[in-house]
Amino acid sequence: AGVILSHLTGSGKLAGSTVHAMARLLKKIHPVRFLESQMAALRMAFKAWLDGEPDELNTDRPSEEQMHEYEEAEKDHQALFQAAEHLASRLSMSLGVGKISDARLSQALLNFMQEGMRFAFEGDASLDDDLVLGSRLPFLVVLGKYSSWIKRNKNHREILADILFSKEAALRAHPEFDEVHEDDLRCISDFQETLGIAAPKRRRVSPERVQDEESSVGR
Repeated sequence: AGVILSHLTGSGKLAGSTVHAMARLLKKIHPVRFLESQMAALRMAFKAWLDGEPDELNTDRPSEEQMHEYEEAEKDHQALFQAAEHLASRLSMSLGVGKISDARLSQALLNFMQEGMRFAFEGDASLDDDLVLGSRLPFLVVLGKYSSWIKRNKNHREILADILFSKEAALRAHPEFDEVHEDDLRCISDFQETLGIAAPKRRRVSPERVQDEESSVGR
């Protein structure tokens, strides 16, 4: 089902309409499987982006042709991420309009968000993960396309806030935390803002202020 839902975008108008109809039916008869299929489709699209990262140039003086090929590869790579975001937007829209009234779908959505956050911080537990720590944090950007649904349920938002802060704390305590790229780390605060979650107290103090306070203590 995840493969089928991945064709909701980019496979033509007729194919998109057919997939959309199937999604509505699946949502009605089995909301848990419906969102599990969405997660599978999003992870497939995200993996395509991860796998499509171009190799760095192995020379300090690349030719014009090499630079052109690298720049084109970078554009293609960015397009893959944009495709994952677009797919997430379309799949989120398939949940309907207004507040979710179906209790089964509401709980399935909470489980969906929890699994997406776990994947972003921890990766695929069933596979050996040799990626740099934090490499999957951009998946939070994709997951953020569902934020409008979470904002309508205060209880679910509070549950996700606790999970997010807990996972961020564990990440920061990891011995390889210094290897996390700044752009990847920024995805956490962006996701938090997208969900309308208040920043933890320690994040409200700017790094410059912390440095100034530490310097004043040593005087």
